[in-house]
Amino acid sequence: MDNWVSHLLSAEDCQICQPDGEGFLTFVELGKKLKQVQKRAETDEQRGQILEAKLRALGVELD
Repeated sequence: MDNWVSHLLSAEDCQICQPDGEGFLTFVELGKKLKQVQKRAETDEQRGQILEAKLRALGVELD
């Protein structure tokens, strides 16, 4: 096996992919996605609180 070189691999960069063929996200990309998800969750929470207040004002019991 000394000095053996695979004919399927080259000297270029090797990329590791997910089973579906997509590449993995970088730490920067993951950080951006996390911020997006957190912002969306915060917006959804606020929207839920507003809707809950409106329903209570209309006399709808939510419990």
